[in-house]
Amino acid sequence: LFLKRCRVYRYADEAWKERGVGEMKVLVQPQVIPDGYTSGGRDVLPANVSLNNVQRARLLMRREQVLKICVNQPIGIDIPHFTPMGSADNSMCWVGEDYSEGSATHEKLAIRFKNASDAEEFQAAVQRAQNYLRNSS
Repeated sequence: LFLKRCRVYRYADEAWKERGVGEMKVLVQPQVIPDGYTSGGRDVLPANVSLNNVQRARLLMRREQVLKICVNQPIGIDIPHFTPMGSADNSMCWVGEDYSEGSATHEKLAIRFKNASDAEEFQAAVQRAQNYLRNSS
């Protein structure tokens, strides 16, 4: 649903620490692929294509060059809940269970995009994934 370059930070030891730079993805796993749609690996699902029976959705990001996973979070019907970071309209933060280190840990994360339109697209893609999950349950 979404694929853009960004920076992710985590809140640790009373400060924001950079977790990585790379492409954030909003991924969904439908039970059935829509008729006539063929994906080419890095394609973003167009807004006019709707999915039914979505089993799972998640946020996934790998660090550039080393390709280590730095964000791996499930998307639920009501999580993540984004809050703006100060007056910057190109960044937001949220709290969630992150599985990038193997086991689940509750972390406060922040994401920063190059411009505000990318941040709005990201938030819209997460809401779209949440709507698919809501309609599938």
